[in-house]
Amino acid sequence: MLANGRTRSACRCGVSGCIIAVIPGQIGIGVFSPPIDTHGNSVRGIRVCQEISNEFELHAFNNRTNVRSVIRRDYRGDVVSSNRLRTPEERKVLAKDGHQVVVIEVQGALFFGSTEQLLRRLTQLAVGASFVVVDFKRVHFADTSARQLIYRAARAMAGGEAELVFSTIADDGPLGPLARDLIDHGEAGRVVRVFADTDAALEWCEDQLLARSPQVSSGPKFALAELDLFKGLKPAELRLIEAIVRPLIFDKGEVIIREGAEAKLFFVLARGTVSVQIRTHGSERKKRVASIGPGLSFGEMALIDGGKRSADIVADERVVCYGLAVEQLHDLRAQHPSIMVTILGNLTREFSERLRHANEEIRALE
Repeated sequence: MLANGRTRSACRCGVSGCIIAVIPGQIGIGVFSPPIDTHGNSVRGIRVCQEISNEFELHAFNNRTNVRSVIRRDYRGDVVSSNRLRTPEERKVLAKDGHQVVVIEVQGALFFGSTEQLLRRLTQLAVGASFVVVDFKRVHFADTSARQLIYRAARAMAGGEAELVFSTIADDGPLGPLARDLIDHGEAGRVVRVFADTDAALEWCEDQLLARSPQVSSGPKFALAELDLFKGLKPAELRLIEAIVRPLIFDKGEVIIREGAEAKLFFVLARGTVSVQIRTHGSERKKRVASIGPGLSFGEMALIDGGKRSADIVADERVVCYGLAVEQLHDLRAQHPSIMVTILGNLTREFSERLRHANEEIRALE
């Protein structure tokens, strides 16, 4: 062991100027420099070992040899998607291009050895990817050396083929200083994007892929014929629906549907996005479980069972949507039963696709 006590084990070969230092499970260092000191050790070799030891906190009494479990799992965006509900055309694009998004879930303690393992795997997965999301939610410890290594890796990847994205870094957590450094010193104020959770990071990555695709039509969907819920209706049937539609506008933060309320209307979103929020068990805090964009419906269970609302729907921005009264639709069904058959068929197909995709995600995350 060196004089400063900072390497786990070390040996020297005669008085040749060769120094070999080993930290089991983390690193091995070999230095050859002939000038030796009075003890027969390489002067420069000792200095190199001391500087590396100091910079990466490789102290003899730091018992951090378990580096194998730092990565909980990794998966790609074509298998596991965000909670943003997508139109059929968007789902097709993400099924084809979603593999370009990689998510790595990190766990445990981050120090020199475990961080080196993480960065090695990150580099492997970044090949051929457009976005790499690193989820730090389960990291309970990160020393200075780990933060330095991650910071350097982020700087090195900036502007490369794969954009690095971080999620779930608390300001007061072990990686809080890293997040501040990345934001303060990056080009144009940012080296990597940092999101509150992995779902938000995934949704952003998906939006970037969809924006690149010519197959996806973006922007508002004001015509009823453009909405998936009404696909298959004849022009005359669409005109009957138009007669009972109520255009509605909600400002950002406004609650459109409140949990526990009577379900008398269901809505189809024409412009903007809304969030589905539920109250967590034993708490008044709300958690976002889904996001909905133009062309999709919400509150549609009112059309099926007419029960109580099971979640809040909140406008993420100023939104325009169509409200349809369940009672009026049922009255319309009496004279035009094919309208309700088509609408319910579209709803059933949508629910089926969501369930199938949810099953695939559960299998992938087991």
